[in-house]
Amino acid sequence: LPLEHERAYEILNQLNEGLKAIHDVGIIHRDIKAENIYFTDSNKQNVVIGDFGISIVYDQKDGVNQVFTEDNAGTEGYRAPEVFNNIVSPSIDYYSLGITLWNLVEGREPFVEKSGEVLTSEVIRGKTINEEIKDFLFSNSLKSTDKTKKIISGLLTNRHDKRWTYNQIKDFLTGKDVSVYEEKREIKTFIFDSEIENPIEFHSLKGIAQELLNNPLQGLKSIKESKLTLYLDDIGFKDLSEKIEEVQEKFFESKTTEVDGIKFSNDFDKNWYG
Repeated sequence: LPLEHERAYEILNQLNEGLKAIHDVGIIHRDIKAENIYFTDSNKQNVVIGDFGISIVYDQKDGVNQVFTEDNAGTEGYRAPEVFNNIVSPSIDYYSLGITLWNLVEGREPFVEKSGEVLTSEVIRGKTINEEIKDFLFSNSLKSTDKTKKIISGLLTNRHDKRWTYNQIKDFLTGKDVSVYEEKREIKTFIFDSEIENPIEFHSLKGIAQELLNNPLQGLKSIKESKLTLYLDDIGFKDLSEKIEEVQEKFFESKTTEVDGIKFSNDFDKNWYG
């Protein structure tokens, strides 16, 4: 069942203290979620963190608080983006805490569409890596207030070194103004078709990607003419442009000399199938 916001903040405060206690002795829980939070009294006032089955111990010597693992264990959707690169630090528990807070306030599973469709693992992972989980949760929210959303935003920050942890939560809950980090990268304007009147200008990779999905033929044209890859090279994303070219080549190699009844006669034709 959903909790009243003030009650959720009381639990959040206790969990914050609990995470500090385990982190201070070098333990990373790795599976913070509502199911692993337990009441210690019949009045359900005090909570503790339980189930340390997949927790790990990290070496705190010389200020080291980040370790590499060979797995990305944890509950689907509650894992921080860096976990998929096998990087683990105390801040991953705070990312999970952000999902948990949404769960406590809303009183339902977080990764279910309004239609009732459950998100697949692949979709959840993609949204996590691309920093889209927060937008999904807020668009699917019925009860979250601005205060709750700010806490969740701070906890779901993709950059682990900018994510809210103990001090930020404590300060915010005691009334202090705490900012939420937002990474802004100013990039050179990209226009798909400069020949049309009032063309749309794009200033972010996310915007360009969305336009590729909305207008695939326009996207194919920009790839065929190498316009998109040259642009990515120009703004310092050569690795991304190389991936696009690699996809083009792999697709072509996977086909025979004929695709859908069309024979590849030269490189010009091949590029259309990028």
